[in-house]
Amino acid sequence: MAGAGKHRARKERRNGNGNGNKSPESPESPETQDSPSPNSPPEQASPPTRYDGGADPGAGRPALFTGSDTGGVVAVKAIKNLDLGLRSSYLQLGLPVPNDLPTRPGQINPTGQAIQVRLNGFPVSQLPTRKVFQYDVQVGSGNEKKGLNNKAWHSADVQRLLTDNGTGWIYDGNKIAYGPDDIGKEFVVSDIDLDKASGREPKPGKSNTTRLVIRMAKTVRMDSLKGYLDGTLKSWDNNCIEAMTFLDHLLREQPSQYYTVQKRNFFRRGQTRTLLGGGIEAMKGVYASMRAVSAGISPPKAQLAINVDVANTTFWAAQPLHTAARELINVQDLGGLVQKLRPERDGSESFSFRLLRRLRKLGVTCKHRDEKNPDSYIIDKFIMKNAQEQRIELKGDNGQQSQWVSIENYFQTRYQCRLQYPQLPVVKMTKGQNTYIPMELCRITENQRYGFKLSDKQTSEMIKFAVTLPPRRWADIESGVGMFNWGQDKYLAKYGLRVLNDGQTPTQVTAKLLPPPRVNFGNSGDATPQYSGRWDLRGKKFIEVNQSPLQCWGVCVVPDRQNSLDPATVQNFIRQFIRIYEGHGGRVARKDPVIIKGVNDAAKCVEMLWTQTGNQSKQPPQLLMFVVPNRDAQFYSRIKKSTDCRYGVVSQVLQAAHVVKAQAQYCSNVCMKVNAKLGGATARAVGVVRPKGWINRSTMYVGADVSHAAPGADVSPSIAAITVSFDKQGLKYAGTVESNGHRVEMITQENWDEHFGMLCDRWIQTLGGGQAPKHVVYFRDGVSEGQYAHVLQQEVRDMKNVLKKKDEKTGGQTQFTVVTATKRHHVRFFPQKGDRNGNPLPGTLVEQGITHPYEYDFYLCAHSAIKGTARPVHYYVLMDEAKLGQEEIENMIYEASYQYVRSTTPVSIHPAIYYAHLAAARGTSHINQPSQSSGPEDQTKTGSSGKGETEIAKLLTMPNNRGIRGVMWYI
Repeated sequence: MAGAGKHRARKERRNGNGNGNKSPESPESPETQDSPSPNSPPEQASPPTRYDGGADPGAGRPALFTGSDTGGVVAVKAIKNLDLGLRSSYLQLGLPVPNDLPTRPGQINPTGQAIQVRLNGFPVSQLPTRKVFQYDVQVGSGNEKKGLNNKAWHSADVQRLLTDNGTGWIYDGNKIAYGPDDIGKEFVVSDIDLDKASGREPKPGKSNTTRLVIRMAKTVRMDSLKGYLDGTLKSWDNNCIEAMTFLDHLLREQPSQYYTVQKRNFFRRGQTRTLLGGGIEAMKGVYASMRAVSAGISPPKAQLAINVDVANTTFWAAQPLHTAARELINVQDLGGLVQKLRPERDGSESFSFRLLRRLRKLGVTCKHRDEKNPDSYIIDKFIMKNAQEQRIELKGDNGQQSQWVSIENYFQTRYQCRLQYPQLPVVKMTKGQNTYIPMELCRITENQRYGFKLSDKQTSEMIKFAVTLPPRRWADIESGVGMFNWGQDKYLAKYGLRVLNDGQTPTQVTAKLLPPPRVNFGNSGDATPQYSGRWDLRGKKFIEVNQSPLQCWGVCVVPDRQNSLDPATVQNFIRQFIRIYEGHGGRVARKDPVIIKGVNDAAKCVEMLWTQTGNQSKQPPQLLMFVVPNRDAQFYSRIKKSTDCRYGVVSQVLQAAHVVKAQAQYCSNVCMKVNAKLGGATARAVGVVRPKGWINRSTMYVGADVSHAAPGADVSPSIAAITVSFDKQGLKYAGTVESNGHRVEMITQENWDEHFGMLCDRWIQTLGGGQAPKHVVYFRDGVSEGQYAHVLQQEVRDMKNVLKKKDEKTGGQTQFTVVTATKRHHVRFFPQKGDRNGNPLPGTLVEQGITHPYEYDFYLCAHSAIKGTARPVHYYVLMDEAKLGQEEIENMIYEASYQYVRSTTPVSIHPAIYYAHLAAARGTSHINQPSQSSGPEDQTKTGSSGKGETEIAKLLTMPNNRGIRGVMWYI
């Protein structure tokens, strides 16, 4: 047992060959005994392996990856949340880095006009000037929780053995520490008193100690990073990755001691917050991340910069636990809460009781033992017994018999605490084996993140809270820079890192404003939006309309509980819709479609409308329309499930409020959707520089996206969507969807073979003249920078194999251009001259200052922001076998944003990606399960991340006997 001053420390110096370790400075030194030796064959020599491309690339693969681009084998930790680019992605996977990766063009885009744009990046003026040593840390068995690890690390026993009593030392709370000095090979601190480290008196007769081991791992090679930035080291290697990882920890170390940390987001404690309802609140914080960026293009220059932005996050409100439960379940008083939480008649948990699972793992405080110094606990679970029913055993003293008492009596007798609501469930805590606390005595501690999907109402309130115009956002960014106070950061000073003018000089770059295209509507003239970002459909005819006149179609009016639309109102809307659709060039053969009154069963509504519409025209319906009284997402999903997967017919859902008004603009918007679903297209963008288009060869445009269920829906499938263009201008896209495992980001080989193969068959027959395309432009959404190599090594490989199978003669010669796109970043533009709100004008292109210094990426703001601060899209060119060049890629993407079929504004992202996103969202309606669900909390945690596996069923198939798969059914 460890006494108050009882402690033992020793330094053990071991022969480097004893455990397989080499000198820490050796670039071939593996970090663990499990790492491959330098003589081991490289992993990439084995047959192609598919990795789970989800959030954790380590799932199903060792935690350490090996890189072989320099001939040696270097262990590299798997990196999360660091944006380091394409080459780094290969190194993390232990794959050889290709020599033909796209590089940054030697100039900025020559088209358009030069403009000045301020960015929310802050240059680093000086890298660390002293050596940095990395250490492996093991606390206890090595599998201890982060809280215990930090207590052990910050204990006086450990800190006094570090140089300068731990000043300047950085610990990640897990297994890695960094220090400014070499303390030798290894030292061990035994019998660390955790009670003493926590400021508590040790319990008599109970030992609460642990052991900590620190081993030298390596010297962080800051010289490699400096060489890469100044151009003397031509290739990004593992040493650079390790240096950037250290800088990421260094940047976060001091702020994490003062603020609540959520990854790279920091929140002040006690800061003003906004209630969203349901026991949830929103709070503004600040985000910061270190990046290697381009400081100039000709000649190429590189530097480090810190990306600072506003972070908006939801937290559980700090309040009594029973109040949070009442707001979560949405009852007015505690009496109603008690009723909702009672078991069902069969003794099972009620739906409301299952909702309490969202409160698990929350930290709470209780004052029943000490009003001034409350105890802290973590919720393990809620018991289906209340404080009067749940009993605990009290062991008798001096041989007396044990007795069982209720929780209510125990707290009243032991702590003189009389419960006001003993009927509420008891809370079991993680501390101890059987620690039970009445719910009313618990209070949720502040700044604990809410990790579940927000309701529609909460989402609406969150958007109102988060949306701010550029001037306000920039003020919030400057406030965040003040929070970091880099000039007074003792850790930055210890290692010698400096931020230019302590963050008072943001990055300013020369950007380009690309020339806007004309929007061609065929024979009815062009729209010339210039830089306004919008145009009018009045007097315009769609560039391509439905080939088959609308002959067999019907309308179902779904009744509200109070009333239903009268027939005259619906007929008035139908007349208006027909008039406007024909004005846009649409062809309507039957002017009196079937109009029926529906029921509250969506599937029954579809069945009724299908039957009566078909009977009227003696043929299968071409279009089914549904007028619904509200935005009931489940009812909408059920309609789409039946129309898509049971009958294979396109459908259009209308809001009753808009049907009543029958405004021309709403009708035109509906016409754009209906026209696309019937095989038409709205308009074509005609560029100023190249009116005939940027790509003249036989080209297939492909978009792909994978959507994942909201947190909590643990067994719901991921939905993969693939869209393929079916005209030369890339106006119309057919789409297909399928389940893609559970939270697996990379689209499976089976899905490429089956679904992309089906689309290729149709493309080759209709557009390719029997041959595969000469060129494929593949746009991929939703992947992080750490997954770039996955895209090329798996998805592009699978696509090429499909084309080879479909066309043995020319399929293997198809050239690929691969571009990823993401809006999940924190880069914002603050132009010198923007729109009236200070946002960038459509076509604002940034290629330096915040982009990768040597790899080919760019940020493009193609749209006009309606609310808040515009978020540009980050495009990354992973492959360009066709050698398109920057003009073709950048201008082609921008001009395509004007061709989105259901909008009269340019969209923010390339339509191929947008359509894939829409198709993936629709795919959730095709899941083969009953429409009613017991909710996300009723699911069992299984999936691809190691907590068990579950067989994910395929989606329902869309019958194609009426050609639904060949049109834009998902619009």
